[in-house]
Amino acid sequence: MQRYLGDIAGPLEMGRSVPFWLVFAAAVAIGAGAPLFVSLYQLVQLSDFMISVFLALGLCLIWGYTGILSLGQSAFFGLGGYIYGIVGINLLESQENTNLALIVGLASPVLIAAVLGLVMFYARIQGVYVAILMFVFTLLIQAFLNQTAGEHWHIGIAHLGGNNGLGRFSGEIREPPSIAIGYGSSTIEFGGQTYQFYYLTFTLLVLTYLGLRWLVNSRFGHILVAIRENPDRTETFGYDVRLIQLAVFCLSALISALSGILYVSWGNFITPDVFGVYSNVLPVIWVAVGGRQSLTATVISTFLLVWLSHWLGLHGDYAMIILGGILIVSMMLMPDGVITGIAGFFARWRGDRGTEVEATANPEVTTQMAFAERGIARDQRLLETRALTKSFGGVQAMIDLNLAVSAGELRCILGPNGAGKSTLFRLLMGTYPPDSGAIIFKGQDITRMPPYRRAHMGIGIKFQNMDVYQNLTVRHNLSVPLQHSHRSAEIDIEIARLLDMLHLSGTQERLVSELSHGQRQWLAIGMAIAMRPSLLLLDEPTAGMGPVETKGTGELIKRLNAEGVTILVIEHDMGFVRQLGVPITVLHYGRLFAEGSLAEITDHADVRRIYLGSMMEGRARRRRQNDGPARRTALLS
Repeated sequence: MQRYLGDIAGPLEMGRSVPFWLVFAAAVAIGAGAPLFVSLYQLVQLSDFMISVFLALGLCLIWGYTGILSLGQSAFFGLGGYIYGIVGINLLESQENTNLALIVGLASPVLIAAVLGLVMFYARIQGVYVAILMFVFTLLIQAFLNQTAGEHWHIGIAHLGGNNGLGRFSGEIREPPSIAIGYGSSTIEFGGQTYQFYYLTFTLLVLTYLGLRWLVNSRFGHILVAIRENPDRTETFGYDVRLIQLAVFCLSALISALSGILYVSWGNFITPDVFGVYSNVLPVIWVAVGGRQSLTATVISTFLLVWLSHWLGLHGDYAMIILGGILIVSMMLMPDGVITGIAGFFARWRGDRGTEVEATANPEVTTQMAFAERGIARDQRLLETRALTKSFGGVQAMIDLNLAVSAGELRCILGPNGAGKSTLFRLLMGTYPPDSGAIIFKGQDITRMPPYRRAHMGIGIKFQNMDVYQNLTVRHNLSVPLQHSHRSAEIDIEIARLLDMLHLSGTQERLVSELSHGQRQWLAIGMAIAMRPSLLLLDEPTAGMGPVETKGTGELIKRLNAEGVTILVIEHDMGFVRQLGVPITVLHYGRLFAEGSLAEITDHADVRRIYLGSMMEGRARRRRQNDGPARRTALLS
């Protein structure tokens, strides 16, 4: 029972529960046997309900799993229906089937989605702007079709019909055809008011649901959820986030187009109303009320809410008002969805915290990788910046920075707030584009290279902020960077080894939000290590850690460096810098200010002045007066 609830409530459709699959098999059996104990009228209504579920599943995939709210999925629903109907009306008499109409009706919305996706995702449009763009796009289609009532608005013998709908005009009436698949005498027609259509829709729905479950449980599905949680961080693990978003957007458009084609075949009509506000808001309500992060919850809630809409329609025009009220109440009380919320409550009540996976790796196994394996020899120049410059508005964060780093180095980057330290790391990783200058890595100019390609070349980063997936498990967090270089069978072993190295053994199935601050810092470092980078960038890796955790982090960094990883560390804790005992580079106002050992930097008067800053000047002066010259060398501690 606990695992059954987990199937509904979890961030992924886990699919490992025997009780769940027994219930699923029973539901499929009932659906397959429905014609034996319900009337044909009821079957027709069930077919209509199932058509709505396709649309909801497409939205669940793009919104719940990839984090993109498309407030215009009905655009692809309507386009699929209209294009299928237009091609079908023109070719049915000559071909006696709708084979080509089906292909064109499915492919055309996908191509349109690809064009829209290229514009949105490669222009880095995101958040509410995607929802607005899609909503406006859908309403524009409706506005255009509403004014196509004249008989001159036709494609072949298919008349668009304005607000009367496709194929309906004065004179002869040509309705959009039902699905007819096959050739010649072998053609099978699936009329919307027939048992055949019910079984076609039911079969397609089961296959679509199972296919999406397989997808979200696959390695690709783990990446989708990571993109939903933090797309910028996911890109630094080597994934072309924009291409993945585009692919999923097109897949959701395909599912929505299939829904539209089935709708046209079911009723033999389609009007511009399918592009309207009502049609765009309904799928959002279905998905949000059930739980947008669960395919199962989406199926259940869509069936229930569509049935409720039909029932309310028999008693007056109250459906949208009631459904809107349900959405508002559910968002206030259970923002993650009613069905997933209830399932999650019972799972927590029964103490379901997941099953811990025992570590099977040998703790003595290391991440040792020879320099030759990393594609560069020790002491060879690994990284170089040439006159690197970056401004934000009128503020210059990086000015003509020239920096050289050799393979095998471990170096600390110091400087006061605003010195450009974090900006440098983001320029190196590619999350910020430079205004001018060049970045050379392994002898190759990577200045304009996107972050995911730099990750493939061997650059890994732990950002200053807590760059972990807070709402996912520790296992899921580590699996995202590991999937590039490990087969599925190896990932669990590698996760166990990394957790042992990071002192996080036994936390595999815990949500990251349940970890302590120091543990999350270690996990963030582990995610960067999992990429097996040649160059590791660590921005304040010990921030918020206690002395014991800080010491352990220093030992881990020195161990990685000894095994061939070149490491740059930004850190403010001078005790930690002393522990590392490595060369230091000081930045000030975006310029390279000084370089040398800790002792040399400590004795540098100008460094002491800029590092302490104006707020610390008085305190430093009092210390010098009270403690004498012997105290001066410790002012930065």
